[in-house]
Amino acid sequence: MHSMPNPSPAPRRRARALAALLGATLACLAAPQAAWAHAGHAGPLVRFVSTKHALKAMLPRGAKIVRRKQELSEEARRWAKERFGVELPGGLHTFFLARDRASGRVLGGALVREEHYRHGSARVAVGLDDRLRLTGLGLLGVSKKYTIDFEALGKGLFRGFEGLAPEALPERLEARFGHGSLPARKLVGWLKQDAALLAALLHQVEGSR
Repeated sequence: MHSMPNPSPAPRRRARALAALLGATLACLAAPQAAWAHAGHAGPLVRFVSTKHALKAMLPRGAKIVRRKQELSEEARRWAKERFGVELPGGLHTFFLARDRASGRVLGGALVREEHYRHGSARVAVGLDDRLRLTGLGLLGVSKKYTIDFEALGKGLFRGFEGLAPEALPERLEARFGHGSLPARKLVGWLKQDAALLAALLHQVEGSR
């Protein structure tokens, strides 16, 4: 009686390889879907104050306002590090620049940014004049799911910071909002960072003239 030959291992290897490839493909497809699901859970951004209203409040009346994209230079980053003690991100930044219509002189600027918060986002704004003094700052909006997180901190433009130098902002922010809760820590961090970033961008604009 003849024994049957063992089946070739090649088909089994091909089957295992195909199964592994299929598993990897399904994992890749599932990952972005999971991320989208998390982002969707936060809901749309609930707007407390429009960007247009915030700019009108923070920038000089009658000035020419332009939306500008600018790469932050190494010199401006060093300047900010020495003056504010913060490490600013390089790359391209978008901000609003106010100029005198007749002379073209810089009168101030404003920064409106979307910041990441949990699985959603928050929109914050900071304005500075030509002396790098605050003209306003605030929380313009938050993803719907997290509006309750910021209830105790306030919404819209915050009063009482006008005329303040960015160097003095951290202490005033912590006195106003504290730093015990996650929303407070995030808000204070965003506003401190964005005030320093805007100051560095305006410093760079003035230095390039």
